[in-house]
Amino acid sequence: PHVEVTRPSGTTFEYQVGGVAFEALAGVNYKLTERLSVFTEYQFNYSINDLEIDSGSRLKTNIVTNAIVAGVSVHF
Repeated sequence: PHVEVTRPSGTTFEYQVGGVAFEALAGVNYKLTERLSVFTEYQFNYSINDLEIDSGSRLKTNIVTNAIVAGVSVHF
């Protein structure tokens, strides 16, 4: 991630390798006609971050995000 921290003790503004990330996807597509279909998908992300900031301090956090997407597709 790009670490951006501003504190009275200093500033950190750089990219760092901070840990690992995992992603999982699942989706379904249903054809309504020869040219039209509907779909839905689910996305899960999990990242483990251990980052160095100014003055030798560390920022440790785990980030979890979810997304659900649905839509209509037209096939040419």
